[in-house]
Amino acid sequence: MSTKKTFGVVAAKKEQISILESKLLTAQNTVKKRLAIVSALTEKSVKIETALAESDTAKNKALQTKNLLDTVIRQVEELLTNSKGVALQTKEATSKNNEVAVTITAVTHKLIYTAEVVNKLSNLIIREKAINPLVSDELVTLVTTVDKDAINAVALTLVTLKSIFTAQSTAMSSDTIVVLENKQVAQLYESLTTSQVPEKDEVFKKNIKQCIDQTYENALTLYAGTLAASTDVAKQLHHAKADLDVAETNVSSLQAKLAAAQAAILAS
Repeated sequence: MSTKKTFGVVAAKKEQISILESKLLTAQNTVKKRLAIVSALTEKSVKIETALAESDTAKNKALQTKNLLDTVIRQVEELLTNSKGVALQTKEATSKNNEVAVTITAVTHKLIYTAEVVNKLSNLIIREKAINPLVSDELVTLVTTVDKDAINAVALTLVTLKSIFTAQSTAMSSDTIVVLENKQVAQLYESLTTSQVPEKDEVFKKNIKQCIDQTYENALTLYAGTLAASTDVAKQLHHAKADLDVAETNVSSLQAKLAAAQAAILAS
């Protein structure tokens, strides 16, 4: 083989090596980019799974609160029925007891209104977090904690209401004459189940049952939204990992070709 021809072969192999090196560099950069995407999606997936667990807990808590309210309403209904056959004996004691119940009912209205506002804010922030990782984790944690605290506060006031109604029911069945006026019991029942609509007061546009039911529906909506986001991120992560595998396989293939081409030129 002539020197000129040999030189031409070597030059062609060097050009092939240069092309392979360029392709390998591009492929390695592709791997880096796809690895970064997988890493970001993995971190996002962990955060969304945490949010999903928290929204599931909130959903279950909202259901417990809803069931508790239903129990309270049934007890009030029974109390309303029983109170019709009981004479008014201790008006002053009954009046004070009802004042406490009405006060707690008003507090519960306001707590539920606050819980609704906090829930909507929490829902908005968590949804934003699902599509924007730059949203502060501390902010998500804060609104989630505040949302839980608001729900717990509502539950505690309902437990207090339940205790009041239980105490009233027990008192009527005992030898001690403690009677709650039928009219006042009816008013308490209405506060739980009938809308109070003073035009100037937004808090009382819904009754307690409507508010609790809405809180539960909001919790279901939040859970469904978070679940959908979790499923979407899981799909994105699956595809990103598949793309990364393809890119890594391409790098390995190019490295092997490059090594073979370099060995060939050394053997020339």
